[in-house]
Amino acid sequence: MSPTFVQLRRGSGFARHDKKMSPVLTFFAGLGLLVLFGWYFATDVGLRKRLLATTLVMLLVAFSIATIWPPKEKIQLGLDIQAAPRSSFA
Repeated sequence: MSPTFVQLRRGSGFARHDKKMSPVLTFFAGLGLLVLFGWYFATDVGLRKRLLATTLVMLLVAFSIATIWPPKEKIQLGLDIQAAPRSSFA
């Protein structure tokens, strides 16, 4: 049974946002991206080069989003941004 969007949002066990990405997973994802990058520069075939570039860009975007998601838990707000809602200009 595949989870629906509502089940993912309610935290029914299908998606876990409480854990960070493991260092081993990060290492192997980076290693895979490095191999694709090397293969991209080593090939001379135009179609293969375009497919590798498209795959590489899509994986980099997905990996970047997975690294910072959810943003409220991963990004520390600076003092200027934390104090902005409390400041008044009266």
